Amino acid sequence: MIHNISTTEFITAVKDGSYNENDVQRYCNTQPSLMPLFKSLHKAASTLIASKGIQGGFIWNLTERRWDFDNAKDLHIYMDAEFTRLQDAMGIVCDLIEKQPFLEQKDPTKPQHGKYKSIERYIIGNNKEAVIQAIKTLVSDTKGKHPAAVIFVAVSDGYMSKPTFEILKEAFGIVGTKSAFNIAYSKYRDDKRNTYEEDINSARAALKRVLEGAF
Repeated sequence: MIHNISTTEFITAVKDGSYNENDVQRYCNTQPSLMPLFKSLHKAASTLIASKGIQGGFIWNLTERRWDFDNAKDLHIYMDAEFTRLQDAMGIVCDLIEKQPFLEQKDPTKPQHGKYKSIERYIIGNNKEAVIQAIKTLVSDTKGKHPAAVIFVAVSDGYMSKPTFEILKEAFGIVGTKSAFNIAYSKYRDDKRNTYEEDINSARAALKRVLEGAF
């Protein structure tokens, strides 16, 4: 029965096409709050996007109920079946959230509008400022593979969507060139043989340590 499955099982069923739009709505009706479900779908979609070799930044467009991509070369992902199923499910959840009471709609985990270049738009969860400060502590005045590893972990672990380098540089004080950062980020993103596992684990541990201190 659909009401007896976990969020992880639900997302898997959405990705593989076992659940259609009606199933998504029925599952939503079993949830006491839809915001945690949206966050889980957002994280799953972000992880999937990152695994597809996306070259530019990406962000959930709340108004249009779709993912937007900075690089036109990344638009091929709209042809990916798993991606489109997750995107459609996120749109359904957003529609239902808007129909819920005002306090639910104003939950700070909901993607926010604002200035396009504002880093807050890319941060996921309640503690946006804590996440921003934690990342800034780790990457400010650094360049190359170190900030790339931290940003990769923040994206893959669901703390944020991936902004452009320009936004990262402005928000977190990353130095160095865009090309150097992107080359390093691509190595971490495309690491199928765990060649850079030590760098990634080190960045993950550092981010976790700083965040635990902030919370």
